[in-house]
Amino acid sequence: MDEFLVIDFWEMKLRTFITFLVLLVLARILEKKQLSHLTFFNYIAGITIGSIAADIAGESKTPFFNGLVSLIWWVILTIFVGYIGLKSNKARILPDGQPTIVIKKTKFRKKLLKPSA
Repeated sequence: MDEFLVIDFWEMKLRTFITFLVLLVLARILEKKQLSHLTFFNYIAGITIGSIAADIAGESKTPFFNGLVSLIWWVILTIFVGYIGLKSNKARILPDGQPTIVIKKTKFRKKLLKPSA
């Protein structure tokens, strides 16, 4: 029984280390953004990427290679959605929502800042 626990311990250490390195590379590919500049979609995508990475590192039941493929695929899809949003204003509305124009023709539209009921 003790051998089983030692193997799980070292397996988890290795899985965590490799996942950390892959996540570091993928984070560099996704580029840096300040939290205040993130769209809701990017925020949720970041949380999901972290959740997948945690699952890979901490769950020995999750096949390691399948988890890495899932993590990399999620990042590719996030990049793809961002690229499509750059090329098409209409496509950007789907993940990011309709932007609110607060100042129009030098008029401040205060009503738009209030939360909707």
